[in-house]
Amino acid sequence: MTAEDDQALEALLRWAGRRPMPPPETATAVYQHARQAWLAQVRRRKLVLRGWAWAAGLGAILMAAWGGAHLYPRQVMATIAPGQAAWIRHTFWHPFAGTRAGELFEGDAVQTGAEGATLERGDGTELRMSRNTHVSFDSASTIRLGRGGLYVQTHDVQSNRNLVVSTDLGNVEHLGTQFLVERGNEAMVTAVRDGRVLVHYLNRPAVELQNGEAASVDPHGQLKRWDLSIFDSVWDWSDALATPLPIEGQSLYAVLTSIAQRSGLVLRFSTPAAEAEARGLALHGAPLALQPRDAMPAVLATTTLTGTTVNREILISAR
Repeated sequence: MTAEDDQALEALLRWAGRRPMPPPETATAVYQHARQAWLAQVRRRKLVLRGWAWAAGLGAILMAAWGGAHLYPRQVMATIAPGQAAWIRHTFWHPFAGTRAGELFEGDAVQTGAEGATLERGDGTELRMSRNTHVSFDSASTIRLGRGGLYVQTHDVQSNRNLVVSTDLGNVEHLGTQFLVERGNEAMVTAVRDGRVLVHYLNRPAVELQNGEAASVDPHGQLKRWDLSIFDSVWDWSDALATPLPIEGQSLYAVLTSIAQRSGLVLRFSTPAAEAEARGLALHGAPLALQPRDAMPAVLATTTLTGTTVNREILISAR
């Protein structure tokens, strides 16, 4: 546009003059309409922002719930009685650890010192740890033995069929009721007191051990196996951690049955009369904190019965 055009436009505007003002009621109506439209737009924006805030909050709650379920599992792997010389290390800060002392959750570990300790699983399985032993609970079915010795005594084979004791030299799969695994400086040793286990090592076929058998696996994958004596000393440290044998008010038959069960042996009587006498005789006294090989002669000392062990059996007969 040229300067002449600007001058012509200015002259035209001067000739037209100012436009007349609208009536006051019209100006007010226009203002109110514009204000209502502006307020509606502001409200819509607030609702959108509030919706995003609620969505973000809900997402945070869901993520926290997911984290609580996965990082802090609530299933108790095992429990250690108060007063035992053991230290629990929780993998994460656990919200239940402070109020439920002595309980181990998935991922937790426990370490013994100069004395051993006994843990109990929810299914009644007893876990005895020798001194200077480190154990961690990788999952509900896998117990990792870092070093030391672990004795496992179960009560129900079916409910524990997936229980595995894992070490760096191999895994021991539970098929029976009583066994131990030791990881020392030179080898992994497995001994079966009652039942069966499968020893898995390297990429070789699993080796089955039955009651009264033991085997060792060294870092080179060499396996050696041997037979255990009836009251072999390999069980001494685990028997020392066993609960004392109840005596007071128990029948001699019940006490002998407990001794046989703890020893992985079968209880038999030479005659029906000997069994009847054992069933009818009630014992009195304090709980017996003795090794099984010493407990049997101790409870029979004041009776007319005697006991011998042969072929993995306890045979009770008249003197």
